[in-house]
Amino acid sequence: MVAVEDLMQNEVLPRIRKGNVPTPYSSFGKLMRMVKEHERVNYIPSVFSPDEFGAVSKGTVAAERLTLKALCLVDDEYRPTRIYFELVGRDEEGRRELLRTLGQYVYAEMVALAERGAPWADLEREFIKRDMSGSTVAKATAFYSHYSGYARLPWSDRWPRPKASTPSGSSGPSETLNTTSRILPMHLDTNVLLNYVEADRQRNQESVPTTEQMRARYIALLLRVAEKSLENDGPSMDVLDRLERLLGFNQEAPGYN
Repeated sequence: MVAVEDLMQNEVLPRIRKGNVPTPYSSFGKLMRMVKEHERVNYIPSVFSPDEFGAVSKGTVAAERLTLKALCLVDDEYRPTRIYFELVGRDEEGRRELLRTLGQYVYAEMVALAERGAPWADLEREFIKRDMSGSTVAKATAFYSHYSGYARLPWSDRWPRPKASTPSGSSGPSETLNTTSRILPMHLDTNVLLNYVEADRQRNQESVPTTEQMRARYIALLLRVAEKSLENDGPSMDVLDRLERLLGFNQEAPGYN
């Protein structure tokens, strides 16, 4: 294992002095997942070509390759540096140590702001000084927030706390309602089922649905419940009754009285 400070002196400082180190603004979580995947398969590409990033947009590939270059994880030809090999080869605490020291070089100005308790606006201005603007500033500060949280860099008391990072580097799971995969209870009243529909709409950020759309989704949910009940203890008569009424079947038939 190479000494961290030797890596900084030989790999990072020369590039910083040249002034050709960009600022990362992609996803820190994706970066760490890639590191762990390379550890798992015991493979590191000789060159981080666009094909290494899978079926994503050209903009995403460009941002992720820039992040690798910004953190001195690849050279100007996108070949992995010793720092990247070290990052993949270390355990979790070793990775934190490496990224903490690297961050003190790459984010020197931001670390100084944190140590003196500067306001959030000063942090944003520091990114703007790096020729960033608009949404790119927001993405860069988000990346820095997660990087800082994972590497345990200094953090100003006047800045919003970043979410704690999991060992994979991504934020912890959020409690998002997913009606397509959740097994619904067999006996729900109409209001509860409609709440599931509304949560599903918000999750997908759709426009406000019409009454007919809501009715169709309600029926679809009831069908899922009925199908699930057939797989378990047999059909739920309550759910089947609701479906027949909604679909306009003969409501004078036995079972409705």
